[in-house]
Amino acid sequence: MAGVRDNCHDIHCFPIYPREDGHITEINTLNKKKALGSREQFCAAFYHVPPGFDNFDNKQGETHTGSCLDKNCKFNGNPMDIAVVAFVKFENKCDDPVYEARYTKCYVNKLHAENFFECDIRHGVLTDKVEENHDGTITLYLTYQPCNKSTEDTELETRPNQSCCDILKRIYFDILQPKGIRLRIKITHEFRLGRQQQGGDKELRQKRTTPPIFR
Repeated sequence: MAGVRDNCHDIHCFPIYPREDGHITEINTLNKKKALGSREQFCAAFYHVPPGFDNFDNKQGETHTGSCLDKNCKFNGNPMDIAVVAFVKFENKCDDPVYEARYTKCYVNKLHAENFFECDIRHGVLTDKVEENHDGTITLYLTYQPCNKSTEDTELETRPNQSCCDILKRIYFDILQPKGIRLRIKITHEFRLGRQQQGGDKELRQKRTTPPIFR
């Protein structure tokens, strides 16, 4: 797991949390404050809404002015300022917490937070936790909705045809469901969802290229 946690040294991979945390950060009693970080870190990871997001207009025709929790928020409007973040809470069948971790996107290797979640659950610390705690519940909190066949700016952001939806399905059906473990996915901003209207897969892929969804 060491190679996974520290597999790049590019500053853009850690715009919110300290680089030494790596892409996989287990949260325990010694580093409990690292779970969501400071007020400004939490804002950049899960809350921040830029001005004019999605060109949203309210009933009065006014453009959305954005919202922020802290003036020191690390999101400044540049896609490279934000890291896609996932936070996992695993509880046993008695609802007692047995594992918490944070996963952040890797720009250098074009890996999403869900890729690191899969690595942790198949080859990392989470592997044994799952084996020891059948009938539990894993809750995955995400900055954005899991992507499906992302095509936007693949030179910078992601691999062609990346599908975190497929990753999560594999995790659930291959590993969790046979052990009676539930997987709950909570998305921070539901209004950011890209929805397919008509035109099949081609239109869905085109819709996912529309800024400011940076995945």
